[in-house]
Amino acid sequence: MKLRLGFVSNSSSTSFCFLMKKFDLAKMYEIMRKYQDLFKLPIIDACWEDDLKLGVKSINVNDVIDAIKNIESELYCESVDELEKYLLKIRSMYVDYKEQSEKDMASNLLYYDTTKEYEEDIEEYDYKLKLIDEAKKLGLNACICICFGDHEGHVEGDPIGSTMDYEGRHIVINDPELVLFTEQNR
Repeated sequence: MKLRLGFVSNSSSTSFCFLMKKFDLAKMYEIMRKYQDLFKLPIIDACWEDDLKLGVKSINVNDVIDAIKNIESELYCESVDELEKYLLKIRSMYVDYKEQSEKDMASNLLYYDTTKEYEEDIEEYDYKLKLIDEAKKLGLNACICICFGDHEGHVEGDPIGSTMDYEGRHIVINDPELVLFTEQNR
């Protein structure tokens, strides 16, 4: 299942999880501008040749904010606790996969040891859960998840959706008023 609750698909996208005190898009935009350098991302050449021909080679924070403003009516606030439960469930799944991988390697059932990859996945979820814990201590209990993707999501296609999906997937903001991290929907 994709992180965007109520939306199931096998296409790829990236969910941007914005944790804040309350559903306040103006404040979210203000803090995004504060970290504008994180949103200067190169457009993916193969996908957007027409934009490249016009000289558009990257997107910036204002492009991303404009794209979000276009879908504001679709956005809704979730509880950070619900997001935390979802991420704990995924982490648990990776723990199970790692244990199975260890058993399969011991029984010579695998040609390739996947244990290390699962350990890295578990560490990634531990980091996200730590961000959530820190956010909750700061009173950041509201969550907005916005999906960017090449063929699905709130913002899909065009340079913004695809670029944020592929180039923006590692953006992290850890501010006392806003925590942002991403979740891959693959």
